[in-house]
Amino acid sequence: MNNSKSNPYRYYLVAAFVFLLFLGATIWKLTSIKPIWIYIVSINIITFFFYGYDKRNAIKNKSRIPELVLHFLALAGGSIGGLAGQYVFHHKTKKLKFQVYFILIAILQICLIIWWAMKANN
Repeated sequence: MNNSKSNPYRYYLVAAFVFLLFLGATIWKLTSIKPIWIYIVSINIITFFFYGYDKRNAIKNKSRIPELVLHFLALAGGSIGGLAGQYVFHHKTKKLKFQVYFILIAILQICLIIWWAMKANN
C-alpha cells in the first residue's frame, strides 16, 4: 500500500485496469455480448464506482482519487458512468474546472462517435 502514497495515479489506474479485466472477463463468461460492449459497460461501471469511492473518502477525510484519474476513466469510455456517479453521489458537480474538463471529454467522445458512424455508413 506504500505505493499508493508515493504514486496515487499509478495505484488507481492499475486498480481500475485490474477491475476492468476482472469485470470484463466475468461478463464475457456469463453473456454473449460483443467485446466492445463488454468494454463499454465495464469501464462505465468502474468509473461510477470510482466516483462513489472518492466521495466516500472525501466525506471520511481519507486518501482521494486524483481528478486526473477520474478524467482518464471518462476519456477511456466511462463518461456515462462518470456522469451517473456525479449525480448519484453528488460528487464534483459544483467544481467548475472539473466540469469543464468533463464536458470537453464528453464532447470529444460524441464527435468521435459521430465520425465513426458516418465513416461506417460509407
